[in-house]
Order: sequence, then structure tokens, then C-alpha cells
Amino acid sequence: MFLLIATAWAYESPDVEFVLEDEVNLFEEIAFDSGWLPSGSPVAVKFELVAEGGSLVEMEGLSWAYWPEAITHGYTPIAETGIFLLDSEMGIQVSYQIDWSGFYYSAPIWTETSVFEGEAFFDPFLLEGQDPRWAEIESTGEQSELFRFEQDVITGVSVYVAVDWRNDAYAAFSGVQFDTNGSIIDTVDGTELFEAPGAPELELDTTFTGQYLAALDVVMVPTFGICIDTIGCFDVASFDVPIPLVEKDLERDFDTLRIEHPLPVLVVETRECDFGQVEVGQIATCEVEIHNWGELTLEGEAGILGAGEFSVFPEDIYAHQELGDGLTVTFEPSVEGVQEASLILNTSDPNAPAFDIPLVGEGIVTEPEIVTIPSEVGTCGCSSRPTQAGWLAVFAAAAVAAGRRRRRGPPDTRRSL
Repeated sequence: MFLLIATAWAYESPDVEFVLEDEVNLFEEIAFDSGWLPSGSPVAVKFELVAEGGSLVEMEGLSWAYWPEAITHGYTPIAETGIFLLDSEMGIQVSYQIDWSGFYYSAPIWTETSVFEGEAFFDPFLLEGQDPRWAEIESTGEQSELFRFEQDVITGVSVYVAVDWRNDAYAAFSGVQFDTNGSIIDTVDGTELFEAPGAPELELDTTFTGQYLAALDVVMVPTFGICIDTIGCFDVASFDVPIPLVEKDLERDFDTLRIEHPLPVLVVETRECDFGQVEVGQIATCEVEIHNWGELTLEGEAGILGAGEFSVFPEDIYAHQELGDGLTVTFEPSVEGVQEASLILNTSDPNAPAFDIPLVGEGIVTEPEIVTIPSEVGTCGCSSRPTQAGWLAVFAAAAVAAGRRRRRGPPDTRRSL
């Protein structure tokens, strides 16, 4: 019997769902103080800006693994689960002071808070090869008047200067890489290989790295105009004066995740089946015990490799976690001589995809034992051979006959007268 078992089975561990989350304060403790302007003047103005807040990134994905031989591992994004949030605010305060002839006074004259926020949805993980590559948020704050100054020029005509302000914020996020047990995936369809651990689980410590861009500008908008009593007021000129506060480009690691993929672990107590000598035409068996010490159901097939007259039943292997299965190997020789083969167990254990158990047995033919039975008829024609008692009887009869002859004496030679 000859059976060649294929070893190119494909097995897989169940997908493991995970969530990546990171929160970073892109505008942490940003402060701007213009100082008193103009410097040294008895009357001066000061501008103070304070910004705070940041962003949140959240993504969902699947970790997967399949084998045989080395374990191939990778990540699959769950579509439309990526979200990038921006939530920050800026406060501005204008103060003035008077310092003249021994008189000093200072106080804030105007305070304003502006909120800038936004959100962007995307498909994770924004790695190389993915389109789009960035999740972006642009936020333009509401424009509000900072102050207004008017001056009469002539009767019925005046000029004014008004200064408005707003904040312009920009934030962007992109993925850089997965670092899993020191192996790097930095493309959208990247994979990595791990050696089978020989343990109930494949333990993966993975760290995702993201890249952030951030920019925050305060934009002053001065406007110059004229007011004429008979006509009204109209602007003559207006333009933006941006004041950059923040420009960031940083890479940041998310919190490390522990991902565990369950695996089967094959344990075989039988190392060899030696059937010894088996009469031709007779059957001998060997029981093979299989155990699964893993966290995933063990499955596979069993078969015979070689020319010996061996067979196995059943051919399917199926053992739940911490349970076992059994196989019966049969040797039924039809000819004399030693026969050898192998029992091959092809299983889903990535550490032992093909397990070999040697089989050996010898077919023999026993010659029948010849037993000689004595003949019941002797050469003398007797119905049986004389026993010891019979011989004694014969000897006794002969002796009696001889005695009788002696008692008769010699023949009588006397003649009659």
C-alpha cells in the first residue's frame, strides 16, 4: 500500500479585531505676548494670545495569520472606521497702560475666545500605497473686531481704522508603520513572517506610528475707511496680516497593543509502531494517541508513506483544545519478510506540519509440526505390537514346554521278547 500525503495545506488563526487610538495636544501651551507697544511710551497697548487643545485619532483593523511553515502575518483595515478630530481654542486679550508723571494704570480692555474644530473620516491605516495618504482638517475661525478708531478730518467727514482678527488652523494625520515584535510593515498591503512558536498562542506586541502636521496662524485684518455724513461709510482698503504661532511636523507612537492569535499544538505519545512477527494472512494493530495542547482546534489528515502492507483508520484528524484523538494502524502481511513504511500526520500545528512515525513489521509462515504415529499392525500379523507383559507370557510358555520335554526322559529302547 502506498500513499503520498501532500503537505501544502493552508491553515489560519481566527482574525483578531483591534482599535488604535491616540490623543495628542498639537497646540499645547502656545502663548504669545507682544509686550507693551510702543516701548517706553506713556500710553501703550499689549496683545496676549493663548491657545490650547489638540486632536484625536481612532482606527479599527484586523490582525490575521496563516501558515504552514513560517506564519504569514498582516493587518487589514476596517473600511470607514478612521476618524481624525481637531478641537482647540484660542484666547486673545488686549490691555493698555498709562504711565505718566507718576500716574500708573493698566487694565485689560478687550478679551475674546475663538474655537477652531473639525473632523475627517478615512479608511485606515493611511500607509504608503494608500490613496488618499493624509487625513486633513482645515479650520478658519470666525472673524471678529479687535478694535476700531475714528478721527474727524473735516466737518461731516471722518476716517476710521478697524482691526479684525481670526485664527486659521490646519492639522493632518498619516500612518508611518507597524512595528510588530521588531518586524516592520510600512505599506498598505505589507506582510511579515514569524517562526512558529511551538506554543498555544502567537503573541504579538505591535506599535503603530503616525505622523502629524499642525499649523496655527493668527490673522489680523486691518481695514481703512471713510465716513461722509451725506453718503455713509465705506472701506478704502483691507488686507490680511498673518502671525504664525505653530508649525509642527512630528512622528508619534501609539500605545503598544498585545495581539494573541490562538494556535494548535500537536502532541504524539507514540514514537514508533513495531508489529514484530505476524503470520501471513493475520492482522496486527498499533494504537496512536494524538493530543492537542493548543488554543485552536487541531485538524489534518493521516496516511501511509511507503510500500508496506500498512493502513490507518481514520484518515481525518480532529482534536479540540486540550482534548485528544486516536488512530489505529493495521499491519496485514501477505508475504514473508520485513516491511517498513511511515505514518505521516499532516496537521494544522505550524510547528509540526508533517509528523513522521516509523512502521515496521515482519510477515512469517510457520511450517506445520510433523508428528509420527506408530503403526497398529506388526510384521508378525498381530493386531498390535507385543507389550512387555506379552513377551513375558511368551517366555513363560516356552519354559513350560521345555520342562515337559525333560520329564519324559529318553525314548524307550527296550525291545519285546
